[in-house]
Amino acid sequence: MEAILARRGLRTEVINGAFPAATTAELAAHYVFKHKAYKPDIVILHVGWNDTLPLLSKHYHAAYDDYRGWKSPPLAFRPGEKHLLSFAIMRIAYAWWFQHTALDEFIIVNDRYRKFDPAQALKSAKENFPEGFSRNVETIIDLARAHGARVILFPTTVAWDTAIFERSPAPNSERVWPALMVSLEKNRAVLREISKRKSVMHFELLDRSIPLREFIDHAHTTPQGHAIKARFIADKMCAMLKEARLRHEFRCSKSL
Repeated sequence: MEAILARRGLRTEVINGAFPAATTAELAAHYVFKHKAYKPDIVILHVGWNDTLPLLSKHYHAAYDDYRGWKSPPLAFRPGEKHLLSFAIMRIAYAWWFQHTALDEFIIVNDRYRKFDPAQALKSAKENFPEGFSRNVETIIDLARAHGARVILFPTTVAWDTAIFERSPAPNSERVWPALMVSLEKNRAVLREISKRKSVMHFELLDRSIPLREFIDHAHTTPQGHAIKARFIADKMCAMLKEARLRHEFRCSKSL
């Protein structure tokens, strides 16, 4: 997106603040302790999908207590560990050991979410209201605005045909896909409502705007899919920045 905007005469620095597998609860914390330090002019919230799973539970709670927790890594050296780490070779070994550590080494997802009954999941998705998602998004908006940033709500796009599962199996998603789509539409509706109520920019790209071939799986796209999203946001931003009062003067030429 930075390159696209540069070709249109708009000099920007675009920072990818994505947090893999994060719900809006983790994103809110991430903004507090990390992203606000960048002092952004604009914050784009591309959210909605990772907050669908909590709605599938009949034990849904806005705090997501039933969905996710954190493993507690050791807070003190184990016997002999401090001595070992006094050697450079051991510090190098530790760095190598942790280089491929995945997020799920530290995040716990309740096993119940891996074994949903599709009928119950759909029932829960229809009955639950995404209170937690709504609260978290509003929190991020308020935090960003308090630090002088404008916010753009950009709902998640997903594969629009279940044929995606033929080449990219995702057992959990495939089994409860109807329930997930109900949840996603609820989250998208929340974003529309917040946009109107809090006067926040809302750029919604239809799922079918991205060809199915550009989806790697049900929710992630190829670089070409990313480029479609980037051009969409760039077009919208060029129009928005003509009227925006930011910290700097910007001019944006017609889309190329």
